[in-house]
Amino acid sequence: MLALRTFLSQFIVPSLLCCSGIFTSSTHADIIVAIENVTTSVTNPTGTAITADVSVSWDDTVDPSVNVDYASLKFLIQPPSGAMSSLAFLNPQHNLQLVDPAYLFLGNSVAITNGTAPGTVSTTTSLNDTYTAFDTRDNNLTDVRLGTLARLIFRLDLVAFGTPVGSESFSIALQSADSLFEDNNDDPITFTLQSGTQGVITLSGATAAVPEPATCVALLFGTGIWAWHNRRLRLKWLHAAETLGQSPVIPRF
Repeated sequence: MLALRTFLSQFIVPSLLCCSGIFTSSTHADIIVAIENVTTSVTNPTGTAITADVSVSWDDTVDPSVNVDYASLKFLIQPPSGAMSSLAFLNPQHNLQLVDPAYLFLGNSVAITNGTAPGTVSTTTSLNDTYTAFDTRDNNLTDVRLGTLARLIFRLDLVAFGTPVGSESFSIALQSADSLFEDNNDDPITFTLQSGTQGVITLSGATAAVPEPATCVALLFGTGIWAWHNRRLRLKWLHAAETLGQSPVIPRF
């Protein structure tokens, strides 16, 4: 009887609790997506090139890494209300992440092997305000492992237009519903955007130019010459009027 109780307590009961969900270990497994914060302030933003890096890392309390077979992320530029300037994705993109040593798919990239563009730029409400970036491993026999160290996944190229009024802040928003990571079994991998402000780009309007010291000296010197010249003309006019016996009427210069 004692042996039966021991068997039940050590094997049967834990099994039932585990299957029922009452006695389970909690794990957290996510790919963390981080969009680099970028702030730029230019006096004339038209044509200004801006880049924003997107990195990924693995956050798991159990496994130190995960295999990534495919990544597709969609980004949307969100302008402030009443913006006088605009921000757009460069079309085509430079795709410099493909040759960066920190690139996740470096050495195992379909885009590199086939020489294809790893993304498409499109329009929703303004010029080139959405971009879908993607890539997948080229060799299915070689794993692409993502660990807790942040790896570069995409480099976004943007260009600014127009003249802002004051400071206008744009955000590069990740569209989670249209984004996807998959593992080697074509199963989706959960992901989340890193907490905090992400992908903020600020454009500033022109400010009044401050004269350089040399310019100030030149202006003062020129003003002095003009005053001296006017005083000399007034004295000459006064002397001529007195010589002719006329009432001195000094003109304004």
